Parts: sequence; C-alpha cells; structure tokens
Amino acid sequence: QQFVKAANLRLKTGESTLLEKTTAETKQQGLVQVRKQNESLILSEKIRLKNILNIKDDFTIVETDFFPSKAIISDTNFINQNPVLALAIQQITIASANKNVEKALAKPEFSAGYFLQSLTGIQEIADKTVFFNGVPRFQGVSLGMSIPIFTKATKARIQASETEIQIQRKNTEHLKNQLNSQLLQQKKKKKTNQSLIDYYVQSALPNAEIITKNATKAYQSGEVGYVEYLQSLETVLNIQQNYLHAINAFNQNTINIQYLLNN
Repeated sequence: QQFVKAANLRLKTGESTLLEKTTAETKQQGLVQVRKQNESLILSEKIRLKNILNIKDDFTIVETDFFPSKAIISDTNFINQNPVLALAIQQITIASANKNVEKALAKPEFSAGYFLQSLTGIQEIADKTVFFNGVPRFQGVSLGMSIPIFTKATKARIQASETEIQIQRKNTEHLKNQLNSQLLQQKKKKKTNQSLIDYYVQSALPNAEIITKNATKAYQSGEVGYVEYLQSLETVLNIQQNYLHAINAFNQNTINIQYLLNN
C-alpha cells in the first residue's frame, strides 16, 4: 500500500513513469489475492474442525501471536508410553498366556468327588416291606486322573506358542528401534529449527526492519528507483515468511515428539 501510494504521488509530480505505478498496483493486487486464498484456507480448516468436533454453531478462533511451542519432556525412557509400542508389548503378554494355556492342557488332570444318598418311603427288599425314613444310607468318595495320550499335537501347539512369543518380541524390539530413531531425528530437526529461529530473531528480523525503513525513505525521497525498492520489500517479505516457516517446522517437531512419547 505504501508502494502504491508513493508511486502515485511520484507519477503526479513527474518523478516516475506509468510503468512504475502499474507495477506497484500489480504487486499489491497479487498480495491481496494471496490474502484471500489464506482466508479461504482458514475457513476450510474451520469447517473441518467443526466436523471433527461434531458441532454446528460457528466459532471464532482467538488471534494469538505465533511463537515456538514450549519445551516438553523428551526423555527416551518415555518411549514405552507410545500407544503403538504399548500395544505390541501387550501382544507379547497375550502370546505368553496362550502358551501357558497349552502347557496346562498337556498336564494330567485330577478329580475328586463325594456322594451321599438316602431313601425315603416304603421299599420291597427280599420279599419284605421296609420303610426308610430318609436317613443317609449310602456315601462314598471317587477319585480320578486323566492323562493325555496323544501329546504330539499338544507339543506342537506349545512350540507354536513359543514361536509366536519370539515373533512378538522381535516385532516389539524392531518397533521400539524405529520409534527411537524417529525420536532422535525429530530432536535433531527441532534443534536445527531452534537455531534457525534464533538467527531470525537476533539478526534477520531486525535487519529486515531496518531495510524496510531505509528503503521506504530512500524511495519516497527519490534516492532509489522502484526496482530497488521492490527488491527490498520482497527481501523483507521472504525473511518474515521464512521465520514463520521455521516456527511452524519447530512446532511440528514438538508435536511429533509428543506423539512418540505420548505426553
């Protein structure tokens, strides 16, 4: 907007040409279109968020400054809390339980019982009529033992269960190594992006502010042409955009680490 305003003023005073004014307006309209595209993307994301949250009413996103996320716990020991790894560890427990079941089926089974029987009423015994009053008359104990005879199939199932345990352990170990590798990569990337953010905050952004002020004054005073002024503006814009990209990358690293450590 400042570029267009200055270009129009310079054109009226005869210090510039129509090309300069047209270039300024074209650049301005290009940025206006970018802004509209961003607003459309924001609206699209709001619609997705409403669908995820299953809400019908509209809502307003609170405007906040875009800063790097705060530090989080990144201890590698927390990798076991990862839900995917926790599920894999649970599979080992299940496989071990299945093996114990198969081993139990291969063992002898023992049983014991006790019975008590009585008679009530008149009964014919040896051509005599006898009355029984329900007092217990018959009792006993039974003991039993069953021994598996065909043990070959049972042994095969036990061996298969042991193999399944080993497979699940290897899968868990491989998965844990993958997660640790991903965690290490994210921590390294986060460190790199933190260094990049520090560079922009300490050096690039202050320099961009100086470039903007000096280039604007120089263009308004006629010390530089519109080409040099335009190049200065684009340089500043690139610095600001790259700074935001660095923050976004840093925050994505933080989110990935949170997922890996489940915190």
